[in-house]
Amino acid sequence: MIDSINMRVPVMAVQVEAELAEDDPQLLAAAGLAAELSLPLWRGNKETAGVEFILHYRQNRLMLRSFLPDANAEICVDFLSDKMKWRQGQHLQKELLVRAVGGRKAKGQQIVDGTAGMGQDGFILAAAGFTVLMLENNPVIHALLKDGLQRAESTTEPLLAAIANRLTLRQADSCDYFLQTDQQTDQQTDQQTDQQTGAGDVVYLDPMFPARKKSAKVNKNMQVLQTLLARKSGDVNGEDEELQQLLASARRYARKRVVVKRPRLAPFLAGEKPDLQISGKSSRFDIYLSSPVRIS
Repeated sequence: MIDSINMRVPVMAVQVEAELAEDDPQLLAAAGLAAELSLPLWRGNKETAGVEFILHYRQNRLMLRSFLPDANAEICVDFLSDKMKWRQGQHLQKELLVRAVGGRKAKGQQIVDGTAGMGQDGFILAAAGFTVLMLENNPVIHALLKDGLQRAESTTEPLLAAIANRLTLRQADSCDYFLQTDQQTDQQTDQQTDQQTGAGDVVYLDPMFPARKKSAKVNKNMQVLQTLLARKSGDVNGEDEELQQLLASARRYARKRVVVKRPRLAPFLAGEKPDLQISGKSSRFDIYLSSPVRIS
């Protein structure tokens, strides 16, 4: 169960309108989500003092509302938004992300997005023609992604539906997923592993950007995600070790390369210098070529 402030007031709850009938699809969906996430289901408006997050459905979309002062916002995953439609209509081969993962060689290539987040980068890669497996371990973010992907798959717009069909979502810890697949590789041929486990040509990682030192605020999606995923332990050494393990396992898993997105002036992930770099105005993509035994 997600942590609670105390036994009476949960940090998070699923909320629905009080007047919904017992067989209303929205109420049934909310009840199922609450059970899946081990969260209380609230019917109607309740006192939210002490509550940090509320999950609720609005206009057939699953929304996450944050009540925290530093991240007071409401977000959802919406691959059908005007912003995403505009992005997929651009010349994607010029996108730094697309260039970093392999550029024009999209057909038949699989990207594993090990830090799916809100799914925007995965969507751009799928729009560029890649097959993308999105891994997300946080159950709340996974629920938002699942809702957004289901709506995209059912759209009547053929192009958007085709992009959504190149996206697959799995709730998993990326490091565990990479290590398990790598162990299977030791026992099978590469072709068998690719077919049975979906081994990726490229792994893409976008670890949460460090908090900005400037006063300018990050966008609301990032604010809420940073707050939701904030570590309470403050164990910096433990976080560094986790990032080292993530990068190492990704490099063993990827058949061709690992691409890591970083702020332009940030240090290398886990202190490891990349083989190649592609830089933009505010961010850069560090490219780590895979071990010779895994390059096809």
